[in-house]
Amino acid sequence: MSERPVLFLHSMAHVLSAMQLYGEGHPARARVVDRSFEKLRELLDEESPATFSFIDGSVIYGQRTLHDMHQWPWAERFGALGAQRMEFAPEVAREAYGQFLDDVFSRLGTTGPSEKLPARPGITSGMLRVTGDGDLELSDEFLRTATIPYRLGEETETVRWLYQRAALKEMVPLDEVEAVIRSLAVAMRAEGEVLIPLLDLQSHDDYSTMHAINVAVLAMTLAESLGMGSKDIRAFGTAGLLHDIGMSRVPQKLLQQHTLSKADRKLVQRHPEEGARLLLRRESEFELAAIAAYEHHGRPDGHGYPDLHYTRDFHYVSKVISVCDAYDALRTPRSYRPAWEPAEALRYIEQGAGTIFDTGVASTFVSFMRRMERQVVLIGPEGLMLAHDEEQGNGAGQRR
Repeated sequence: MSERPVLFLHSMAHVLSAMQLYGEGHPARARVVDRSFEKLRELLDEESPATFSFIDGSVIYGQRTLHDMHQWPWAERFGALGAQRMEFAPEVAREAYGQFLDDVFSRLGTTGPSEKLPARPGITSGMLRVTGDGDLELSDEFLRTATIPYRLGEETETVRWLYQRAALKEMVPLDEVEAVIRSLAVAMRAEGEVLIPLLDLQSHDDYSTMHAINVAVLAMTLAESLGMGSKDIRAFGTAGLLHDIGMSRVPQKLLQQHTLSKADRKLVQRHPEEGARLLLRRESEFELAAIAAYEHHGRPDGHGYPDLHYTRDFHYVSKVISVCDAYDALRTPRSYRPAWEPAEALRYIEQGAGTIFDTGVASTFVSFMRRMERQVVLIGPEGLMLAHDEEQGNGAGQRR
């Protein structure tokens, strides 16, 4: 693949940096814009339109990820400025390009844009959202409205397929996992602000799939709230997505039963070891996810599983996944019990701090979810926001 997309992006970043040194009308400022526009023209001569998407620290040109630009600082900045996507048409002129860069520069240092960037001839920009087909497209509006016109259908199918592969003891493919995490990161900012989009369970047969996605979303939003970088946020999301991958080796009929025999319970409690063993087949790629898969049922009081030969502290990611796992499990209806109300699930986590859950992580999660309660939305089968999560569910149950 040509280096022109990378060279153009670097030239655009150079312009924005130069604008901080040279005021409007300064010859040096005009020269760097001219050089950047030349890079754009060279790119458009090779392929048009030139479309860039900036998703969770990654840079995508058309449909191709620019691996050389991974963790490029400007990728997150463009998203924060209201430009997760930029598309340059063949007819774009130097004047319009300069005006677009002025618009972007004017937002640097602001706490967050409240509207879309102004329209410029030949240039389209804005925030991204996930469509009903699982594709990415520009959002029509910058701010969230009463309903959210997306669903995670493609992601759900992919996760279901991942679990089917795991049931056959096949390798978990890295590319598909990364694609799901990338889409979830976009869904979390689908309308320009942080959301916690949780799938609403429609069939008990889909519990494992829905639960995996929801735990990934909860882990990613909590990690972001703690100030983690995009690489760590994705790692926490991956750990959440794959934490129960060992459940694919458990007979599904056992997951629908209210009570289990001693032998059946022992079989279910093998899933952390099964999951870790499966993930470690990819060596370092899923190392953190394997740790979380193995440890997420561990407890500070030593009453969790698997049984450990000696008492030890668990990895921080395992502590986070443990809390996220419990919260989503409790607020989701099962065949043997109704859903808990979200407030009741949070009280359970609060009361379990120090015994069932790590004290610090439990406190942080409960405070975070109470603070973000209006940002939690449930996504139904057609992709519409059903209601805020605190309005859903009733009843009591137990965590498995």
